[in-house]
Amino acid sequence: QDVAFTMFYLFSGLEGWWTTSYNLDDADRPLERSWLLHTIVLPACMVSPLWWRFCQNLRQSYDSRQRWPYLGNALKYLIAAEVALFGVFNP
Repeated sequence: QDVAFTMFYLFSGLEGWWTTSYNLDDADRPLERSWLLHTIVLPACMVSPLWWRFCQNLRQSYDSRQRWPYLGNALKYLIAAEVALFGVFNP
């Protein structure tokens, strides 16, 4: 999330540098009103580590031919990702 905010902050700063009618009151509008940031970028940054751990646990279960503890951990990460997405889209 910090990387996404930093990138959007830098791009809004560059927009202010290129235009002369850009003041400090308008600096937060691109971040507050960005549909792309709030529906795709931030949820993807938040869920991607959980998704990769889920996939790693499925891979370990497949490689070792053991269900426990790998599928239990995979379920844990899947539920954590669902809870995180629910928290983002239903505040």
